[in-house]
Amino acid sequence: MRWLSPFHPSTAAVAGVAVHAWWQGHTYLCLAHHASLSFYTLDDDTPTPAGREAAPVCVRQVRLHARVLAIEAVRRAKGPDALLLLTDHPTPRLVRLEPRESWDVHAAHVWDLHLAGRTAAELGLGLATELPAADGAPGRWALAHVHTGQVRVVSLDTKQGFDARLDDVVLVASAVLARTPSTPAMVALLTISTAAASQGQPVLTFYTIDAARHTLRRVPWGDAEVVPIPEADAYGAHYLLALPANAGGGVLVFCEHSVFFVPPPPLAPRGGRAKPAAKRPRPSPPALQHSNLAHGGQVVTACVLPTRTRPVLYAMADGALFTMQGPAAETPFAVDRIAHGLPVPAGPHALTPLGDDVVVLASATGDSLLGVVDRTWHTIHTWPHAGPVLDLAMAAPAAGPAAPPRLLRACGAPPTHCLQLLSHALPTVLRTDGAAPGCMDLYACHATGPAGPRTIAFVVAYANEAHVYDAALLSQNVVAGRVVYAAGVGGHPLLVTRTHVVWQGMTWTPGAEIVAAYASGGHVLVGLHGGRLVLLHVNDTGLVLASEQVLGAEIACVWLGDEALVGLWDAAVVRLAVPALQIERTWTPVPSAVPSCVLLHAWAPDTPPGLVVGTVDGRVLVLDGDAVVHSLQLRGRRAQCEPCALDGLGLRGTGLLLASRSDAGLLYAVGGQWLYSPWPVRADALVRVYHPRQPALHCAVLTEARLEMHSVTGVQQDHVTTAALGAKAPTSVSLAAQHAVVALWDEDAGRGRIALYDRTSLARGADVALSPRERPSCVHVACMHGAEHVLIGTGFVLAAGAAPTAGRVLVGRLDGVRIELLGALDVPGHVLGVAYVSSYIVAAVDAQVHTYAWDAAKRHVRPIARWGCAFMASCVAAHGSTMVVGDAMHSLTVLHVEVDGTLRELARDLDPYWTTAVGVYDAAGQEYVGADIAMNLFVAQRLALPESATHEAWSHVMRRTTAFHYGDMINRIVRAGDGCVYVGAAAGGVGMLTDLTAHDAQVLGCLQEALASETHSVDGVPWTAWRTLRTDTREAPPLGVVDGEFVRGFLACDAAQRAHILAAARRLAHDAACRDALHETTLRSLLSRLP
Repeated sequence: MRWLSPFHPSTAAVAGVAVHAWWQGHTYLCLAHHASLSFYTLDDDTPTPAGREAAPVCVRQVRLHARVLAIEAVRRAKGPDALLLLTDHPTPRLVRLEPRESWDVHAAHVWDLHLAGRTAAELGLGLATELPAADGAPGRWALAHVHTGQVRVVSLDTKQGFDARLDDVVLVASAVLARTPSTPAMVALLTISTAAASQGQPVLTFYTIDAARHTLRRVPWGDAEVVPIPEADAYGAHYLLALPANAGGGVLVFCEHSVFFVPPPPLAPRGGRAKPAAKRPRPSPPALQHSNLAHGGQVVTACVLPTRTRPVLYAMADGALFTMQGPAAETPFAVDRIAHGLPVPAGPHALTPLGDDVVVLASATGDSLLGVVDRTWHTIHTWPHAGPVLDLAMAAPAAGPAAPPRLLRACGAPPTHCLQLLSHALPTVLRTDGAAPGCMDLYACHATGPAGPRTIAFVVAYANEAHVYDAALLSQNVVAGRVVYAAGVGGHPLLVTRTHVVWQGMTWTPGAEIVAAYASGGHVLVGLHGGRLVLLHVNDTGLVLASEQVLGAEIACVWLGDEALVGLWDAAVVRLAVPALQIERTWTPVPSAVPSCVLLHAWAPDTPPGLVVGTVDGRVLVLDGDAVVHSLQLRGRRAQCEPCALDGLGLRGTGLLLASRSDAGLLYAVGGQWLYSPWPVRADALVRVYHPRQPALHCAVLTEARLEMHSVTGVQQDHVTTAALGAKAPTSVSLAAQHAVVALWDEDAGRGRIALYDRTSLARGADVALSPRERPSCVHVACMHGAEHVLIGTGFVLAAGAAPTAGRVLVGRLDGVRIELLGALDVPGHVLGVAYVSSYIVAAVDAQVHTYAWDAAKRHVRPIARWGCAFMASCVAAHGSTMVVGDAMHSLTVLHVEVDGTLRELARDLDPYWTTAVGVYDAAGQEYVGADIAMNLFVAQRLALPESATHEAWSHVMRRTTAFHYGDMINRIVRAGDGCVYVGAAAGGVGMLTDLTAHDAQVLGCLQEALASETHSVDGVPWTAWRTLRTDTREAPPLGVVDGEFVRGFLACDAAQRAHILAAARRLAHDAACRDALHETTLRSLLSRLP
């Protein structure tokens, strides 16, 4: 059983719409993502679940068990707007969503659009809704196109619908026109003509909706059946925009170099065909208005701005944004370019006005933007996104929850290609810094006032002295001795050295060495050598001994609050009453772990405090009673914990700022689950909370002899470092010891380059140019003859849009900070993948896999052997002496590279389908992972022959051990180790598939099955149906996978739902150990441990 969870979320947006009169009667922005909806406030006065915050704030996220294709808001005469969602998989559906109380949504109606035996539409796929009428009445019809040659027409009033067959099979674009009181609803369809006279040419036709006969009735355009757009323009027609009734009605037809305004054709009073009186000519159709576009190209999306002049806003496929005056303006079709280089919109619904010239631009290949349209475009908010993932590389493997992996992602589309380093870390902003050579420790001294805590001083400790600074980092004085603790008491710094305690010039000197101290309120708890514990009272007269106690072991650490805690060197933690210091309780959380810090901490205001223990070996243990419910291993030793308020980060309660000598981060709880965000610092870091006069989390960081002041801006775990590439596509990446080697292709210039980037900062280094029109498709860094070499596979692009028919395999050497090309070999095809296996270069060349030997002395690439694919070697992966080949239509094949360079087929997956990515999942278990164009992910294992077969240890037969519908097109699979891979997908997300222990798999499998049977998604699609693997030849329910995102939804359920789900899960458990683990506290701890 495997655990599948998102490492970096899919942030591609499909569309954004404003919904009016929703929660508490306010307007919200709904941003539709790949398989979810996010609702945002649009102004600061709009309420949120946490109160009123600066807009936009995400107030609700809705997970769907389907892919979102299109979204439209339906205005209603009374009450809140409705949302229409067009979704896909397992079957196309049209879902009507409406709001509920408590920030919830529900499906008011669902239309199943599936038609058996009909092929899916490739053009014109989408949703069109009727615009409000001239009298302001809301639209009544919606038109959905998901099958070729067929549309579904749906009544929004009666919720009835019917299927209508198109006269022309291929639909390019559609629109539902704004009606008038005297005319029925009308649709405009842009189709590819099948008539002999105009075959292959886009034509525009109008139809009325005949609800009684469940059909679309064609409306002729005068004597013609179609609108007579000139042939030179018609071949470039590709987009329709319906104009509102108060802007003239009709449609705008966008062609590649022109635009036409087409008013609706005249109708008879009952909507039939206009029949002229006898001996009278037919009435002339309305005149077409036409204008050429100086900036030609493909219009992706357009909308009408709700201003007095009602201009048209449209976006192009090259990232340019234009405004155009409508046909009724004083200067019709006057065009102004207001922006260029913007992210390309995701589709025809990706540009939506929200009111007051505010527009949302949703993109699947770049950032989604909220902007204001004036004479220019002004971005007021950005939702970051980079997709699709073109390649993926493992920059650093994971080393536990406190040390997440780092991945290098090549992603994007023109003009927003980029490289990104992905990791999990707190987002911080550096405020100021300064040198602190020789510094060994850092303490922040706080004082509590009416406005809350504030920092009054910093104490920077050195080997034999300490420097005291005020909150502005101005030096105040120097204290002799090794300071082991400092804090603020009574508005003044209190310093503790090995030999004495100093406060406002007054000193208390014990009879033994001080080993630990902690101050709270007007008291100081001091631990002395020999197990003696002392409580001091601080007042204007000095430091007065209040009580003392002798413990049975040496003291390691102390803490003081309403009670006192002491960690001992025998691994025990003792709780004592204050001020008498009477022993009340003793814990031993981990017998072999000596505490380095102890405290009682309440994660939320309404929860009782629990014990938290940091240990000298770098662990942090969270206890509930006597049980350890969560543990975290930090890098480095002597874990320290400091409470910090989370209000400034948008969360309730308090978290713990954790630090060791090599690690730091924030541990916090959301919904009863513990989450950890590492601090983005280098080794040898120490972090302390400080409180300037503003409501935010600020931290003082001591790292590499520098003192830095940071503010924490959030708690999200996604930390991204980006290097923008613009129009240069990163077709492949591979990592060397110091550099990332990136293959770049400039489509406009027709030139390819191999560039070096620093693998930590992504700073650009040297590069080398390839031959003209030579497109690099793959790179691989390999150690050959004791030095790092770069293997490059290319293909020659002789004409725009044409597939390469010839290419090269090149060998280069990494010489310090540059690449030196050593040799190359022309090959008869496009090199789609390259690797270094068993001292041979292995390349996928069109429908074959080739092996080559590299002669370093002669700088020559020599062919060795070939192996023929069934269709196309679309992708390759290697580990050891094994190659996995994605054989396009024939799934994956496992090859072995022999010592002489020949290739031997070991196994072949028996479920052929179009393969997009492959990888080696577990080399020892001979398990291989693959993905296909139906957005499925699977693991196939090579089967062992029975013991009677003595001549061959393994067979060619493979079986699927994992089958799962991932829900997004996987473009790349990268191996992190045996039993762990990362996948990069088209919507920009990165997921992780890793093995579970047998016990965890059984527990989580029961929880997943109970969740699937006891809960329902908003769109009504069962989880099992959503995650079922489907291809043209195979259908398999989810197998061998625990869906991490789905299972973590258990934590978002209310108490009654959780109890019901757990009861169902326990009934599914097969043994007592599994049933015992199916308790809420145990599950929260388990889910906190999993990535």
